[in-house]
Parts: sequence; structure tokens; C-alpha cells
Amino acid sequence: VYAAFLGIVVPDAVGVTLSITLLLMVVLGGSGGVSGALIGAALIGFLDISGHQFENTREVAYGVLVVLVVIAAPGGAFGLIRARFKHVRAERGGETPATAAPRAIAAPPNDAAPLAVANVTQRFGGLIAVNDVSFELTRGTLTSLIGPNGAGKTTLFNAIGGIGRPTAGRVAIAGIDVTGWQPHRVATLGVGRTFQNARLFAEMTVLENVIAGAFRTERTSFGGDLLRLPRTRRSEREATERARATLARLGLEPLAGTLAKELAFGDRRRVQLARATAPDPWLLLVDEPAAGLNASERAALTADLLRLRDGGMTLLLIEHDMHLVMSISERVMVLKFGTMIADGTPAAVRNDPAVVAAYLGATSAPGTAG
Repeated sequence: VYAAFLGIVVPDAVGVTLSITLLLMVVLGGSGGVSGALIGAALIGFLDISGHQFENTREVAYGVLVVLVVIAAPGGAFGLIRARFKHVRAERGGETPATAAPRAIAAPPNDAAPLAVANVTQRFGGLIAVNDVSFELTRGTLTSLIGPNGAGKTTLFNAIGGIGRPTAGRVAIAGIDVTGWQPHRVATLGVGRTFQNARLFAEMTVLENVIAGAFRTERTSFGGDLLRLPRTRRSEREATERARATLARLGLEPLAGTLAKELAFGDRRRVQLARATAPDPWLLLVDEPAAGLNASERAALTADLLRLRDGGMTLLLIEHDMHLVMSISERVMVLKFGTMIADGTPAAVRNDPAVVAAYLGATSAPGTAG
């Protein structure tokens, strides 16, 4: 492109100075969009014009400037402007209007069991990760799936959510056989899921991250996005309102304008939960939400989960925090080496000898060796 601009191709035209200048334009302006490139080009153009008296030291000065910008402002000038603009909008109430009232949970499409797993088996070569597991969930309840590490809990979640087809068995959601469906098709039935790692878009605000989770409710097309048709703009407004209502439901409105990279770990977990519930799922699969949280963060998470359940959502929870599991679950299922060894109320499971042995190890009977 530069050669076409010059009208001639010569090695000297693209030297070290030009390479540093182009790099500095991107770094100084910000690589997050076209606006950053334009800002960077304008700033470097101004420095080139005003700094002719420092011609002999320009390369050194530009190199130092690159290092300083990378350390102090990785997003460049555009990143600083964008972050400041978002914070100002949040302070003025643009991100969390008073009209963002909590919303009711969407209802299942029929009276069938929200989730029915029948004889599901998942093999990986000679390893049987899930072995002939069957259960049904009751609508509007919170059920926990527990077991030692490597018991097959997340593998079972993957089979339900479409990340990997089970080797055998059947998965039905609201009476619809979804065995082998892709994850996006499963989501269209009203199913949400969180993962063990709370991966958010670091350079986006909390509100924007939650808006991203509302993709299932958008009604637009590539052409509509390209031409900015009224239907596209209306869909974007609805997605924003839905995200704001989700934040209100979980009490996260004060964080709406905060960049995700600035959140504490516990808040990241809660925002991930908000993102998963933005499209109003009536069935939610939650994978180890309390991992790494302190006592106050676990209390906030517990309140979130109970609020969702009390609103009518059906939850299936994987968790290792036994205090959390026993305090909020109406039903507990236990996996060991892929096999269901217990299924019942928290009190019954807590006192089940097979469960105690799975977690603490079996004890020998009196008078026996070994």
C-alpha cells in the first residue's frame, strides 16, 4: 500500500524509521478499532511536524514512547478515551436507568421434565467418564451434582449442553430429544450454562458483557447490521434493556459501567452468571461457581442462585463446596468414577456410607487386616 502511495518501489522507502513510526501509530492510538489508527496517525503526524529539530534522536524518543505507552496505557489513546466515556455515561445513569426493573424467568415450553437424562454413557477410548447415568429434574428446583475430582461431572454437563455427543443414551430437554445437538441449538430451547473459568471480554464493560450473552434473543441479520436498519437498532435496544434488567435482578447495577478487567474475582463469577441468564433461560447449568471465592463472595453468589431458583428457574449445579451444596440444594446427586452412587435429599446423601467412602475413603471392619 505504501509503495502504491509513493509510486515507486525502493528498499530505502521502508526502513527502520518508517517501521517504528507505523508501529507507534497503532500502539499510541490503540489497535481496538479504526478510530485508534486515525488518532495515532494524527498524533505521530503532529510530532513529525513539530519535532524536526530533534531529527537525530527521533528513533530513540519514539522507541521510549512505545515502551511507555505499552506499560501505562495498553489500549492507547483510544482506549483511554473509550474507558473514560463509558465511566462518564455510567455516572450519569446512562448504563443503569431506573426503568431497568427485574424481570420474571421465562417459562418452559411444555409440562415435560426440564431435563431428562437416560442411560447416558461417555467413553474416551478405553476410559468410561460417564457410566449409564439417568435422572430427571423437577421444574423450579435447585439440584446439585457432586463427586470427587475426575468423577465425570463436567463431562456429563458437556453431553447435556452439546459439547460432545454421548457414546450412548439420550438427553431430553422439555421432552425434546437433543442428543448430539450443537450447543447453539440447545441454547435456543432456553438453556444457559456457566463454565469453571469466568472468561469475560476484558476491554468491555460489565453491561456490554451481559449484552453479549443475550445473543439468542436478537432478531437481526448480516444485511440489517451492515445497513443499520430500524429492526437492527430496535433489537440492540431490546438486548440492552434485557441486560440492564438482568443486572438489576442480580444486584449488579453499580458495576454496569466498569470494565471487566477491573473486576474482583468474585464479581467476575457473578457477571458470568448474569451473562448466562441474560437470554432468560428456564434451565441453567452452573459449573463450580464458588471455586476460588471468599466467604463474602460465596454469600453473594448463594443469594444470586437462590434468587434465580425462587424466580422459577431450574438449576443444575456442580460444586465442591459442601457447605454451599447442603445449604441451598433440594436434591443432591453423587458421581464416582462416572457412576451415580447416591441421589436424594442433602441429609440423606450426607449420611450415605457410599458417599462418605467416596470422599473420605473406606474404613476396614473391626478385626480385619489391611
